[in-house]
Amino acid sequence: MGSTPRKYAQEYKDEAVRLALDSDRSLAEIAKSLGINELTLGNWVTKAKKDSESDEKPLSVSECRYDRLNPLTCRNSTSHATDDT
Repeated sequence: MGSTPRKYAQEYKDEAVRLALDSDRSLAEIAKSLGINELTLGNWVTKAKKDSESDEKPLSVSECRYDRLNPLTCRNSTSHATDDT
């Protein structure tokens, strides 16, 4: 039988993610040093990145067209906003 999944405090997860994102070490090294599974840490990092992307305010069509020479600026706007028509 498998073991029961451990529960980690959100503060612990946040600190582990910060360490993973700010460090030059691999996820495997960081996870091992923290005593957690590499996949667990990877899941936390993925979720944190997804959450931070959803916190960003999408650009309006006018904002995107104003800065249309910078394609990264238009990335979060609707697909029709990047049309040249």
